[in-house]
Amino acid sequence: MRAVLSAFNRAINNYQARTSNDIALSFSVLDGEHLKLNEALEVDLLQLVATQQLTRVADGMSIRIKIGTHDLHDLNLPMRHGSSRTPSIERLAGGA
Repeated sequence: MRAVLSAFNRAINNYQARTSNDIALSFSVLDGEHLKLNEALEVDLLQLVATQQLTRVADGMSIRIKIGTHDLHDLNLPMRHGSSRTPSIERLAGGA
């Protein structure tokens, strides 16, 4: 699934991206690689939870990342105090 890098803070090694089906992810890069704003990334969200790596679309480079347990968010779910925005398996697989 395609994701686009939407924000970053290199000082704390934090990157944020958004997939085409409105799943947000926040991660840090482990191998020192730097990503650019609006850079396209190829993300397998189901595998990402286990292996934590993504592929840069521009050059096909595989980049190791670290995602925290609460760093995947379904932006289609309402934001309410105390509620979870963790995506379902169907949404992680690309479902609507």
